[in-house]
Amino acid sequence: MDAIVSTPRLLLRPLTVADAPDVFELNSNEEVMKYTGQPLMQSIDEAVNFLTYYSDYETYGYGRWACVLKDTGEFIGVFGLRYFDFANEVDIGGLFKPAFWNKGYAKEAAKGCINYGFEVLKLKVISGKCSAQNIASIKIMESLGMVCQKQYYSGDVKVLYYSITPA
Repeated sequence: MDAIVSTPRLLLRPLTVADAPDVFELNSNEEVMKYTGQPLMQSIDEAVNFLTYYSDYETYGYGRWACVLKDTGEFIGVFGLRYFDFANEVDIGGLFKPAFWNKGYAKEAAKGCINYGFEVLKLKVISGKCSAQNIASIKIMESLGMVCQKQYYSGDVKVLYYSITPA
């Protein structure tokens, strides 16, 4: 399957049902999901169902993509752009397997997605949200030039809202 985004070390390609074991591994890991506010996946069938009915590519022309190593094709995470119609905004984000944390992959994927969003999709703004406790995500967003626009609470979690516009 052809890559949508290519970076020096990564390819981001559409997710398929064949990715269910990896998607389940990510979404059932408490440490990976710690700051997402989302419930853990309970079974591989849940991942299969999610992937079977994932319609962002058809609906919006983009979405979260499988993030694989260029040299081996190994699935290391999910990353991409996601349109939130309730807020009329495009959000950047993703999840990586813990074995691939602290290696610069998230920043590399984010940079590739931002470039794709502005150069190919002609977006006017890309947002990113994270828990105020998620220091790694904050550092990545700020290093890419994203600016914290506001803070708010979702339940008892302080959320930081970042955005970036084309240079």
